[in-house]
Amino acid sequence: MKAVIFDLDGTLWDATEALRAVWERELHRIGIMRPLTLQHMIGGMGLGPEALAQHMAPELKPEEREPFFRHVTTVECDFIVEYGAKLYPGLKETLRTLAKDYRVMIASNCVDGYIEAFLRYTGLDDAVCDFLHPGMTGLPKADNIRLLMERNGIEEAVMVGDTILDYEAACGAEVPFVFAAYGFGQVDEAKWRIDSLTQLPALLPGIL
Repeated sequence: MKAVIFDLDGTLWDATEALRAVWERELHRIGIMRPLTLQHMIGGMGLGPEALAQHMAPELKPEEREPFFRHVTTVECDFIVEYGAKLYPGLKETLRTLAKDYRVMIASNCVDGYIEAFLRYTGLDDAVCDFLHPGMTGLPKADNIRLLMERNGIEEAVMVGDTILDYEAACGAEVPFVFAAYGFGQVDEAKWRIDSLTQLPALLPGIL
């Protein structure tokens, strides 16, 4: 059994504007009136919960960040389910095509409810068979990749992501990495790259 394991933000969709709007509104609600830029949001993509909370709200005391972070992430998941985000071209068709020959999964450093919000908004729960994030396991992405493979009986897998953190996770899990060059990051070390999701089905037979 073979699998394609995707990162989420910057790989399957671009939710930065939706998340920026929610974070800015909630920061203003507690009196932090600075504007949030898209570039600042992009700088937080791929970070774990603690690092992301510090990145987004450094003005708060450490003991204040965790409850505020939990509140905002609950709000943002509800917002995304209702209003959605920018889906990369060919997303639904590509994942459903891949699901005919591979197990399609997601490994993200997101918060509880975020992958579920993605699946509810896109209706892709018919293509994505499993997913993990640190909130579910307490494990880093490399370990979650391995766990996805173990519990689904996967012998070979490839990781598709857009940042150096995704590349390092793939290396840690000892699986090939495909760089999503249309996303947020730059991975010069990547052996394989795609400039669109629609290129992935034709590339995979040469990797797996």
